Amino acid sequence: MDIKKLIHFFKDKLAQLPAMRELHDPENSRFVAWWSEVMATGEEMGDAYMHRVMRIEFLPAIVSEGGDNSEEFAQAYQRGMDEAEALMRATIEGLENLQRKAEAAKRSPKHAHEVVSPYVALSDDQVKQVTQAMRLDRYDGQTQRTVKRLLEELKNGGTNKDAIVDAVTWLAEQQPDALVAFLLAASHAA
Repeated sequence: MDIKKLIHFFKDKLAQLPAMRELHDPENSRFVAWWSEVMATGEEMGDAYMHRVMRIEFLPAIVSEGGDNSEEFAQAYQRGMDEAEALMRATIEGLENLQRKAEAAKRSPKHAHEVVSPYVALSDDQVKQVTQAMRLDRYDGQTQRTVKRLLEELKNGGTNKDAIVDAVTWLAEQQPDALVAFLLAASHAA
């Protein structure tokens, strides 16, 4: 799914959120279908995003046996909805920023080469973490090679700015979901 489609998807799910809040029941079939779509898209975006989605709880962690737990269930559901809303808003904002940067790089590729200032030097362990977290093996060969070149360059301290810009530009144009997964995984590894 490209960046525009991801933005549209999350905006659509965000627009549906008020109706999901009113259900007050995480076992309602409408809620289950809605949240399942969010989780499936999260899985496509990679482990780092999926980890954030999986942390959201809509049920209370502890309830008292035999008592009226309706208040605990209602509060937990609303907390979960608040967390889901915050995650979706942050995701939309991050994707829109990524889209703006990709569009700017398309308009001025020579300038992009000049302004790249990588300050990251990844270790072998961090490279391995990134490839595992984004599940690199599920992408096509060209995408795998591009991400590996980008990781290799970052491992070497980012001295070849052209290689970094070329890899990021290619990913933004050809495999934006892989770029999103890479960025999320790298942000957790660094």
